[in-house]
Amino acid sequence: MTINQIYAILNDVESQMYGADAIQVTDTSTFYSLGQQVAGQTDLFVNKLVDRIGKTVIRTLDVSLDFPGLMRHEFEFGAMLQVIDLQPLQAQEQRAWGVGDQNFVPNQFKIDKPDVRVFYWKDAAAFEFDMTIPDVMFKTAFESESQMSAFISGIFKTLETSMTMHLNFLTRSVVNGAIAEKLDRSHYVDLLTTYNTGHNTTLTAAAALESPDFLKWAGRVIRNYIKYLEEPSVLYNEGDLSGADLVRATARDNMHVLLNTSLVSSYSTYLESDTFNKELIALPYFSEVKYWSGTGDTAPNDADCTKIEVVLKNGDTVEADYVVGVLADRQAIATGLYDRFSAADRNNRNRYTNYTEGATLQSIVNLSENMVVFTLGAPTITPAT
Repeated sequence: MTINQIYAILNDVESQMYGADAIQVTDTSTFYSLGQQVAGQTDLFVNKLVDRIGKTVIRTLDVSLDFPGLMRHEFEFGAMLQVIDLQPLQAQEQRAWGVGDQNFVPNQFKIDKPDVRVFYWKDAAAFEFDMTIPDVMFKTAFESESQMSAFISGIFKTLETSMTMHLNFLTRSVVNGAIAEKLDRSHYVDLLTTYNTGHNTTLTAAAALESPDFLKWAGRVIRNYIKYLEEPSVLYNEGDLSGADLVRATARDNMHVLLNTSLVSSYSTYLESDTFNKELIALPYFSEVKYWSGTGDTAPNDADCTKIEVVLKNGDTVEADYVVGVLADRQAIATGLYDRFSAADRNNRNRYTNYTEGATLQSIVNLSENMVVFTLGAPTITPAT
């Protein structure tokens, strides 16, 4: 253990806090320890005895699923997902009123087939996490069975946490892919450009997130689209695989509403905090997404946390800095946990056990279902070469 004498520094700090001296730079580097990976310290008297560890803290991550609403049970998917779509019928002439016409020809055995479209998804992704736990090699590092048990429990918690984190990574990537597919087809709602054009303003995306007027207007547009999606329409999906129109309607309780933290926090800060009747401007019930592709390698900011950069199956690269929200039918984006398992393999001779946490998932992006993406600006599309 290293002992630092800090009485002189404390005396200086005391004078500053009491008001006797002006505030000045204080070296606090000796006040605390930043920790080290290997102790290796001996006592200060005979320099032979190794310092005893007084308390052991097992540190793991506390994480949960970011998008539980997008995760489906294995029996919902099976080995292959099939969607059979039945389109609404078109009205036809009621011919009973033409029986007396000279040109009337009865056709009571006319055949009218239903308009059926069938979609299949069969691709899956698999991964696992492995950990080896020996029987006796940890014993010398702990003072009691309970300490070692807590450490081993931490290892199992790490396996579970790793699985949850990677399920989040995969699901977030599926959402990003769905967003990019819509942007690649130029099917999105550019809130900023529409607002600037209609209000004769020149707001930037960063300034828009601090503008109460823009935020009020954007919230109204998002709430309107939620209602628009409830009505039968061909406007909010990409049609079937041949491009033919499909009529879709998405009820509110069958709709994912994903809003980025940058928009949500701006709404709370610049609108709800100063509004008496907050319920009149409140955003609809939503799932908050802290970021799409990531936070960047510097301090998180709005541009990075709302950014996506995705290479699509057709080879196009889609980049967008300010994606602030997505509305999607529950059938449009989904991740199915087809198989999740835990396994243990015991090596009795060498006295260790290998533990495994694994999963196989099927993820779908169904562009024939309703989906609306909200941005603050246009994306950049780089076509495949």
